[in-house]
Amino acid sequence: MPYSEQSVARRLLDNDPEALGLVIRWISTALASPRFWLLRREWPDLVQEVLARVVESLRRGRFDDSRDLRVYVQGIARFACLQAVGKQLESAARGIPAEAAETGSPDPVRQLIDFQLVRRVL
Repeated sequence: MPYSEQSVARRLLDNDPEALGLVIRWISTALASPRFWLLRREWPDLVQEVLARVVESLRRGRFDDSRDLRVYVQGIARFACLQAVGKQLESAARGIPAEAAETGSPDPVRQLIDFQLVRRVL
């Protein structure tokens, strides 16, 4: 789908640093919401993952230029966060948070409590 020349979508695909910064701010706004605070250690990775998903979606023409790109980007960010929370909850259900098992974190009990709190919130 061709995007108008002045649209943020077109500028993002053309590697405009201003458009990239704007999209990263939109992603960060979604990630920094209180419901995803548990993922704060993963925010840098999530920003990259969401940005890659957004660019790929734009390249494939999945976004309709008549819609609000900010809402679209934040929807993708929320979806990625929900997937990440789901993975963490899956790990917590098995007894040990995946992050603690992988990194040898010194406080797995604290992380397990965090996971249980997130489960109750969701």
